[in-house]
Amino acid sequence: MSFLSKLFEKKSAQPMTQTGWVDWLDMTGHTVSENPYVYRCKDLRATSVASLHPIVFDKDGNEIPNHPLNALLDRPNQRSTWRQFMYDIQIDIASTGNAYILPMVTVKGVTELWRIPPERVAFTATGDIFRPVEEWIVTTGTSSMHIAPENFIHVHTQL
Repeated sequence: MSFLSKLFEKKSAQPMTQTGWVDWLDMTGHTVSENPYVYRCKDLRATSVASLHPIVFDKDGNEIPNHPLNALLDRPNQRSTWRQFMYDIQIDIASTGNAYILPMVTVKGVTELWRIPPERVAFTATGDIFRPVEEWIVTTGTSSMHIAPENFIHVHTQL
């Protein structure tokens, strides 16, 4: 089993419990055990954001139609399109307040963007307010990967 398949394996849905709550496994792999109205709100928001197509601008505010970033955002990785990728990111933000993206960097630059589920990410704190994270730790099931902060994208809400 490869690293990426371990990282993105889906969990199975849980059966109905005594209290009547059901753990649903939605199409993004998130286990949701909440009010269905809350789930629908998250779904509406994520679908709305994912329906917007990204546009790349230069420093003067002019659209750049054939920029390499457009190709990367149209197909962030082999498994997902822009819509699927942004839907997953928005569900993560709505559910946990955090989303994590791992850019795959080669000699050509960033070639892929992978969403990392928030439950698989931890960090080592520095205690410094200006540089709070020493390293990100991504668990893959049987092992973990340590990533420098400059090689990892953390999107979060501020309270």
